[in-house]
Amino acid sequence: MTADPDNNYIECNEINNELIVAVNVTDKPDYRVLSQYIAPSKLNPELGEAIGIDITYENIGITNTDSLNFKIRVDNTDLYTIRVPGLMNGIFNTVHVVP
Repeated sequence: MTADPDNNYIECNEINNELIVAVNVTDKPDYRVLSQYIAPSKLNPELGEAIGIDITYENIGITNTDSLNFKIRVDNTDLYTIRVPGLMNGIFNTVHVVP
């Protein structure tokens, strides 16, 4: 979380505007995707060249069998949305996305 993203408040040290807080999710599913679980079909595509992406996600919270929308964003722009199945606690699933 960035506390002063627009630098509205003058400080002597502007590089310390970030706050890291541990969040403990309880009684809910908690999905995550780590960078090592994102596998593009081509690492250095040509400009405008379409690629596929394999993304593995996991549930580190409470079991959830409800499906959910999985969004892929590039530079804060939604690129693609896919409906994926919910997961049991500790389970991984991989989806193949071709935008």
